[in-house]
Amino acid sequence: ASRVMVSNEGNVRGSMVGKKSRYNFQLNPYNPEHKPPGVKDLVYLETSPGFCEKNPALGIQGTHGR
Repeated sequence: ASRVMVSNEGNVRGSMVGKKSRYNFQLNPYNPEHKPPGVKDLVYLETSPGFCEKNPALGIQGTHGR
């Protein structure tokens, strides 16, 4: 999986760009030394919360005592 950033440059709203190439320019690697994501790569925008640690603000009870 690759962490990516979405850029607002080149907004395609209202233009006649095909669905396949519409988002290629927007997904930039979070780490510039990492390769850009491919067609079949899994990408994410934010890190996942740690479900093992208790976090009442997010409603996560943690895994202690299970």
